[in-house]
Amino acid sequence: MASALIEMGATDKDVDSIAFASDLEKIFSSIQ
Repeated sequence: MASALIEMGATDKDVDSIAFASDLEKIFSSIQ
């Protein structure tokens, strides 16, 4: 999912995809 958002241009070009993915994981686990 993180890579899909990066490819769509939802983030800056130089985003750290691994850190972004872990942040997304934290967000979704806190929602559940």
